[in-house]
Amino acid sequence: MENSHAKTKGGWQVASNSPLKYHLRLDRRGRLYIPGAVRQQWGREVIVVPCENHLRVYTPEQWANLMAQSFPPPRDDRAASMLRYLTARAALVSFTPDGRIVLPASLWEGLIPSRPRRLLLAVYSQHAEIWDAEGEGEQAGQEERERQYASFSGKHFGPH
Repeated sequence: MENSHAKTKGGWQVASNSPLKYHLRLDRRGRLYIPGAVRQQWGREVIVVPCENHLRVYTPEQWANLMAQSFPPPRDDRAASMLRYLTARAALVSFTPDGRIVLPASLWEGLIPSRPRRLLLAVYSQHAEIWDAEGEGEQAGQEERERQYASFSGKHFGPH
């Protein structure tokens, strides 16, 4: 594997811009075995969030940082309602003693037609993504959309 992990406070850091990728299998009970090197970086729990056609994974500290940076405390009921809508499907998931996480079916609803058995775990510097392994081309498109968004937001809203 070309990339390596480096421990950081509350998360992980990937040595290059390209993610570490792991091909994984989801068992019949919805459990996903996470490689030991990744589990060491994540700790005992992660936040899993449905996002377009994949799942995003954050450590609790990364999630708190994301929420603080992206969503300042709501100033009114409408803003509070919007924040609840955006975060309502996020799930706190704990590791089993044998290194698996259980991905509830509710996380997959509306993302893809059925829960996939073969998955791709892509570990980035500030989050990870879980994709249907058959849809790797979709992931490449998502990465390009994220680069475009980062460029746009940097120009129009300044750095975070």
